[in-house]
Amino acid sequence: MSNRIQLKPIDLSKPVNVLFLGNGLNRCFDQNSWEKLLKNYSTIHYTDEQVKILEALPYPLQAVVYSNDQVDSVVAEIVKTMMPKDNIPDQNGMIQNLLDKPFEIILTTNYSYEIEKAVDSEFHCEVGLRNKYRCLTEKGSSRDQQFGLYRLNRLSMDKRCYDIWHIHGEASIKNSIVLGHYYYGNLLRTIEEYCAKSIAYYKICKSKDLQFRPKSWIDYFLVGNVYMVGYGFDPSEMDLWWLVNCKKRHFSDVGTITMYERTEWLGYEKRQLLEAYGIIVKSIDFDSFNSIEEKCSYYNMISELIKKENE
Repeated sequence: MSNRIQLKPIDLSKPVNVLFLGNGLNRCFDQNSWEKLLKNYSTIHYTDEQVKILEALPYPLQAVVYSNDQVDSVVAEIVKTMMPKDNIPDQNGMIQNLLDKPFEIILTTNYSYEIEKAVDSEFHCEVGLRNKYRCLTEKGSSRDQQFGLYRLNRLSMDKRCYDIWHIHGEASIKNSIVLGHYYYGNLLRTIEEYCAKSIAYYKICKSKDLQFRPKSWIDYFLVGNVYMVGYGFDPSEMDLWWLVNCKKRHFSDVGTITMYERTEWLGYEKRQLLEAYGIIVKSIDFDSFNSIEEKCSYYNMISELIKKENE
């Protein structure tokens, strides 16, 4: 069992700020990309030329190919490397700088626990076991529980409380991991079903001037000011592209999405797609991105930009 909690209601005239963190934070410290991890656990040997061809596949389908459609077995091996471990000081400082801005709600696509460890160095959890940080806002269906729609880790630092949501699953709950086309499809269906209820509830709150009471990370994404950092937003992330579209269609008068990215990483096609969906793109010119110090400086620069925008 997990601790049952109620989330704070949201005044829709003052959208809550939401920090959305991707795997870029880990890549700074020479941790493998998911593509490299999948290749390392591939059950089939592919030549370099074949790998280059396979890279054209959407990311969820790459997982199917490299695992020979044995995604569950690959997940069981990968998550072993993602259980809590101490961050290096530079990593701690970089994450804490981001958290020091106007955020208490953290969404992450990462399965690992570097954010929790930056907030509380004592954070610990084990596969399949309850931990004192895990909270549940609702019980929900078995699918809701699998994908963690109502599950978060709540931690405190310097008298501030942080709610951390692993929106694609977390390492200590193996069946929550979203990897491969089958699981992405199921997650999208779950999100779509939840959003239908959120849209109806939001309309009631707006018409009667009521506060909006969130129950899931999805609610924060829909009614919050979302700041995306370290997240490349690959076109194959079909669940999140759909959710962005839903936010634009049904929640356009509350909250925004702002994405921070190095200029040279923003391809023309991705920028056009982001802007078509109403995402505010903050293109950052940052020449050298080689050493750990330079990479930390890049993310610390983003921290300062966010802080200035919220003064």
